[in-house]
Amino acid sequence: MPRFSLTLVLAFFFFKSYCFGALQYGFYDGKCGSSDVEDIVHGVVNSWCNIDPTRGFDVIDDAKAAVEAVCPGVVSCADIIVMATRDAVSFSGGGTYNVQTGRRDGLVSLASNVDLPPPFISVSDSIAAFAAKGLNVTDMVYLFGGHTVGVAHCSNFQDRLYNFNQTGGPDPAMDSLLLTTLRLRCPQNSSVNNTANLDQGLLSSTVVDTSFHQQRHSSD
Repeated sequence: MPRFSLTLVLAFFFFKSYCFGALQYGFYDGKCGSSDVEDIVHGVVNSWCNIDPTRGFDVIDDAKAAVEAVCPGVVSCADIIVMATRDAVSFSGGGTYNVQTGRRDGLVSLASNVDLPPPFISVSDSIAAFAAKGLNVTDMVYLFGGHTVGVAHCSNFQDRLYNFNQTGGPDPAMDSLLLTTLRLRCPQNSSVNNTANLDQGLLSSTVVDTSFHQQRHSSD
């Protein structure tokens, strides 16, 4: 069964929201009549998993629309994101867990306020970027683990394949087999912006596991 892409998980942790008070399990029980908010979100994520596992915010938009149709103005996007991520992890073989809800959405949402680490950032700079968000190294490692499922567009890393640091050649630190594989997926001067799995394991690219970190460790 296709799996929901988890590449958006990193972005989710940079959204700021406010809480009604203490977060709690089953916060929306009884607040939407006979409708079960978590079941609605679960159903939307399941549907997308069987249609296109690489979609991200489209899933959140659909889940929000489905919830609003039966319970308008009650459930926050922040909580829908948390619930949808939980369900995506479960559908992708990462196990099940409960989430607490009760968040309120922020009052300001501007693209100019988004400050995500770029794909070419060094480890030390990445640690500093996460620290600026109040996150430590352990948080960073956990969030990077979200790349165990998902894809990246060739345009995000194509320079490492053909013109690293304007040298006219590939990144010398890149594994030669990985370089060959990615060049096949991302031909130079292609008019199509293809995607490549973030987890290069043939059997693990759609499964939430530790393979992404294992691959990173083996390449160091």
